[in-house]
Amino acid sequence: MSTPELTVIIPAHCTDRRHGSSRLRLALLSLCHQTLPADRYEIIVVDNGSDPPVTDLLARWGLADRVRLLTRARNGICGAFNAGIAVARAPLILLGTDDEIFGPGALEAHVRHHAESGQPQVGFGVCYMAYHTEAFHDVTTAEVVPHVRARMAGRAESAWLAGAMTALGLDRRAVTPADVTSGFDKLLRLSGKVAVFTDIERTVGSGRCHRLTAGWLAMRLGNHTVPTEALRAIGGFDEQLDEYGGWLSDVELGLRLVVHGLAFGLVSAAPSINLPHPRGDGYLMGEVPAMAYMVDKHRRVDVALAPLYFQRGYGIASFSRLLATAVGTTGEFAPAAPARPDERTA
Repeated sequence: MSTPELTVIIPAHCTDRRHGSSRLRLALLSLCHQTLPADRYEIIVVDNGSDPPVTDLLARWGLADRVRLLTRARNGICGAFNAGIAVARAPLILLGTDDEIFGPGALEAHVRHHAESGQPQVGFGVCYMAYHTEAFHDVTTAEVVPHVRARMAGRAESAWLAGAMTALGLDRRAVTPADVTSGFDKLLRLSGKVAVFTDIERTVGSGRCHRLTAGWLAMRLGNHTVPTEALRAIGGFDEQLDEYGGWLSDVELGLRLVVHGLAFGLVSAAPSINLPHPRGDGYLMGEVPAMAYMVDKHRRVDVALAPLYFQRGYGIASFSRLLATAVGTTGEFAPAAPARPDERTA
């Protein structure tokens, strides 16, 4: 068996109460229809407490022979990623999610980017969002969740979408296997850019994001590749954050990767589309305790002030300038190791 060049890791927590399994099915279909030859990459799905179990789903979808399946009894995205990182066979890992579909050339673009980069780095794919799928339980049948649509109409940031869905017929616009395997460009035209990702991709594309004091805040999951050696060297994801629903696990990882010396690079030829799903009212409950934990763990001014970035809608560069003003620095990143546990106060 040849050694793959890329390992894709997808934690899967698919339950009927959450958002079902249709998004995972499409994510895996997109990964199985890549221009990168199948023997050059592997797909690891970590069943993270799914019901029904993912093993049953893979057999039903005819994908069992394309996927390495790991099973965990306990739900937690950090623990799931770490389980995949531990057994990954490739020198490069894509940190995927169970609701992200990929353009057919995305994996090949990631592999090529790292081969040509000349330095260890995090590869940032270009991320879009199919906004209308937030209203669907099963995206492949456009099964609308009535209370979610009402909630969308009541939120200032999504009120436009509730009306547009009816006017444009998006409430009937399923995302199908055919879209994934042969119509990705058409689906891209129905998708849009989230403002925060537009800023992240512009700043990463400048080549200096990782040098900014707040550059680590650009780190996300879904279409992002990291050298396996670097992930293992820093200990992978911080599983303590699973106690808070996995909130901030991406940016916390990004901080440690930057401290470890990795650059950030934009992989513009690697597009993906997120298929947002209905969320309950309490999904944000872990954000505040997760931030408190990060502040206590890292004891850095940029971490302590990070809530301003999320609350005020700053860009990465402008927030770095704000930090420079606040603490009297240049706004460029100066590596500083996080405090050891024995250095923290109770």
